[in-house]
This record gives sequence, structure tokens and C-alpha cells, in this order.
Amino acid sequence: MLKGDMSLVGPPPERLFFVDKFKEEIPLYVIKYLVRPGITGWAQVNGWRGDTSIEERIK
Repeated sequence: MLKGDMSLVGPPPERLFFVDKFKEEIPLYVIKYLVRPGITGWAQVNGWRGDTSIEERIK
């Protein structure tokens, strides 16, 4: 973050196994990666974290 590589709010990086899986199952999943990674993400700030729907998080 201090170097400018990350932002305060943005999607956290996902494990590659899940990236591959979600790309196949969820339309437009990769749009998430147009936002720079950060310490926390919009979904986390708005309650979409943990055991919640990945489809709803992407919306």
C-alpha cells in the first residue's frame, strides 16, 4: 500500500484454485480483477464475507 501497489479498499487476491473454478461457473467473474487489490474489499465492508454467495459478491 505504501508503495502504491495496493489500495485501502479493493478485492483481496483469491487462491488460484478458486479463480479457475469461479471463471468457469460465474459469468463476468474476472471483472473483479480490474480493481486493484487492497487491504479490504467492497464486499467485506458491506457484509458479503465468509460463507456468503460468491455470485452476490460479484454483483
